[in-house]
Amino acid sequence: EKLSEHLDLTVPDMLKDYVARGDLGRKTGKGFYTYKKGKMVSNGTQDSVPQDIIDRLVLRLLNESVACIREGIVDSTDALDAGCIFGFGFPPFRGGPLHYAQFQGEERLLAQLENFESRFGTRFAADQGWKSQVA
Repeated sequence: EKLSEHLDLTVPDMLKDYVARGDLGRKTGKGFYTYKKGKMVSNGTQDSVPQDIIDRLVLRLLNESVACIREGIVDSTDALDAGCIFGFGFPPFRGGPLHYAQFQGEERLLAQLENFESRFGTRFAADQGWKSQVA
């Protein structure tokens, strides 16, 4: 909730309910998924998440990563990428958020952010740091 206050967002009630029940994901063995020995257990169904939702989640992370570099919170892209991989489990095979952004093409991602901003509001406003990323 602290992060949501900083970003001027509200935490969905569903997430608050998970936390109140102690369903904290991998840490407790249950949450959105069920885990056994730290590994997600298949529930027998093939859940699919619409690509639009995946893109919106990933782009928010990429945008905040760019902001962290611009603001000097992290002094290198390698440090940020490593922190995200080891800190909260960003997929290592993607190389970290900024490596992933470079691979995807910063210009394309910037255009996607602009599209999302027009559709969903200022929470998708591209950080000023994208200008130096794209340059």
